[in-house]
Amino acid sequence: MCVTLLAVGACGGESASHRDGETSGHRAGAPPTGAGTGATGGTGDTSSGTAGTDTGGTAALGGSGTNRGGSAGAASGGGPGGGSDGSLPAAGTGAEPAAGGTQGEAGAEGASTIAIDDVDHEGGEPTPPVGSSGAFFWLYGLGNWFVMAPAPDAYVHDAQPEEIVPPRGDSTKAYRVQDEGRVDGVDLYAQLNHPEGRAIDLSAFAGISFWARLAGSEQIKVGVNPGVSYFNAPSDVPTHTLAVSPEWRQFTLRFSELGADVHGVVSFDFIVGEGGDKFDFWLDDLGIFCDGPCPAFD
Repeated sequence: MCVTLLAVGACGGESASHRDGETSGHRAGAPPTGAGTGATGGTGDTSSGTAGTDTGGTAALGGSGTNRGGSAGAASGGGPGGGSDGSLPAAGTGAEPAAGGTQGEAGAEGASTIAIDDVDHEGGEPTPPVGSSGAFFWLYGLGNWFVMAPAPDAYVHDAQPEEIVPPRGDSTKAYRVQDEGRVDGVDLYAQLNHPEGRAIDLSAFAGISFWARLAGSEQIKVGVNPGVSYFNAPSDVPTHTLAVSPEWRQFTLRFSELGADVHGVVSFDFIVGEGGDKFDFWLDDLGIFCDGPCPAFD
């Protein structure tokens, strides 16, 4: 994949990345040979889930199923927001769901969830390209995690998963971001279509869910990004503030709480460390949920 939460990843070839008002080339690691191999979708699985609530958030789902459609491998080039020149596509030119995948079963409260990235990547999905630490495959194909910080000392690179010690149940890895002295914070974001950065129509879904923990700082902002650099145009990214503690907790956030138009979503953004706090942020098991059975895509 091409840029990051905290490491340099690869998409194959030279890729452009948007940074706080400027575009710069970013050389990734070893490129994959040719396009990846499409995989048949996996079978939804259920888990008991852990109910819980959080200030400013919605009660966690009682259970969640996962759905992972197969996808072709990454094309070369492209930045986190668009084509090979780093341009951002207009919202609405949505990517189509990848073929395959069995819809996740409804949880205890009648909700069902489609996994975006469980980080452990042991569900039978295609292997991410070599050298890309933030890559994942989901219903709409290949995506990638990035970490971005604004000037001064701006950076953007692939997010880096780390081992969870001790594991959180069956989960052994999560994305981790650490920094300090950033008045505007740091943005950990999941680009949903990589490397093209096409906007995806998520209007059939009710919201997103994820697990997180945070030390040092006390809150994060969760944003639905239509395809801009958050630090250049924060007002264009609807966000919702959540209190996060040092203990692992599941969060669900309805799109209605964000007031976001989800007909064209390019990334989900997690902004942390605003005000310059020293922080240690972990994020795991990002998904999208439906109030009932999620739509089945063929």
